Amino acid sequence: MQRYTPKQRSIVLAWLPKTTPDTIAILESWISKRSYSVPRRFTNWFLSKHEKKFEETIPAWLRRADINEHQSVLGLMNISETFTGSATGQNYTTVDGRRIELARLGHRLGIGYTQGHRSGGIRPLVVLEREDSAIAESLKKLAGAKNRFEIIYTGSAHTRPIDGQAEIPPEIDPAIWLPGKPVAHRDGSAGSLTAFVEFREGEATVRGFIGASHVLTNMGRGEKGDSIFSPCPPFADRDVRFAIGKLSGAEQLVHYSRQGDPLRVPHNTDIARVTLNDPGLSLSNIVPITKDRQKKVRIKTVVDEDLLVDHTHSTVYKIGVGSGLTVGTLIGVDIRTFVLKMLDARNYLLADLMLIESKEPGQRAFSTRGDSGALIYDGKGRGLGVVVGGQGRYTFAVPLDRCLKRMEAELI
Repeated sequence: MQRYTPKQRSIVLAWLPKTTPDTIAILESWISKRSYSVPRRFTNWFLSKHEKKFEETIPAWLRRADINEHQSVLGLMNISETFTGSATGQNYTTVDGRRIELARLGHRLGIGYTQGHRSGGIRPLVVLEREDSAIAESLKKLAGAKNRFEIIYTGSAHTRPIDGQAEIPPEIDPAIWLPGKPVAHRDGSAGSLTAFVEFREGEATVRGFIGASHVLTNMGRGEKGDSIFSPCPPFADRDVRFAIGKLSGAEQLVHYSRQGDPLRVPHNTDIARVTLNDPGLSLSNIVPITKDRQKKVRIKTVVDEDLLVDHTHSTVYKIGVGSGLTVGTLIGVDIRTFVLKMLDARNYLLADLMLIESKEPGQRAFSTRGDSGALIYDGKGRGLGVVVGGQGRYTFAVPLDRCLKRMEAELI
């Protein structure tokens, strides 16, 4: 009988503006349910009078929780209003009713709930920017050996600065057209080629590849038709001989301060497509699953976004120019509304992300600088996701299925 693995979902219900000793006290009270919950009679009253608002605010998986969890949920909603004035589940506040402002994540700590941590039950969730911080150490002690709550760390986009020189990892052969090669906008920093694809341009079917939008558009500063290079700095000089294609389309990342509608702030894709200059190139989506490249698989299929739940807690691989071939565990497929610092040193909101934890030895990360756009797949040749960024041993990615549909492309 096939074992059912619940889908991991997460929502942040409150953001504490400062990581002070008071923060630990608040968390201790909330986790132990001694306070920051509301009385049962208030819960029943709230649900009877504001059922529509509750349903619109709280996702179904959390609404189905025990009534005691509802008490804590409503308590968190109260915390959110008291400390930040922000809408429940959102990372921003409205200033003077006209503009949206996002406080630096390093000065805030998110609390909420997650479902699907191995047992499928609902657990408290704490969101931090950095693992190597004093507050992180305090929270680990608070969680204790029984792991009373789950901690997730946000991070930065994994692009490679153009300064200096770098070597391509040995798992990637720069002479062969395969996923993982370094790519960059003519004026931008390096990321990784996701996969080779076909798509329509006018009446013709053309060949090209996809990669992270923040890489291939140079954080939205690029335009359709701009040259894309491979190899590129810091792995090679920016030489016109290495202009391999032109930007054909992209899902642009727009900073929250430029959005008129706050509900449209979070992005759930970070993808762009490129048309190759030479359609006769020998292309393949073959990827390694051993570091000596002796064992490989061809990416033949893409896992439907709605079926990624069946792959939670399974082993996955990533091939990228930043850290080569790495191995990890897919631990979440519906991570809601997280913050990543992009190339322009600004925080961007991304939603509905995959979360991967590194299985590499020591403290080696699953992805690092240069791996933005890197393909995530399993040992059977099924494409799963595209790296966006990460922090420490955790990597955030967007589903490959969603990216291909947005680019109206199919794998070669």
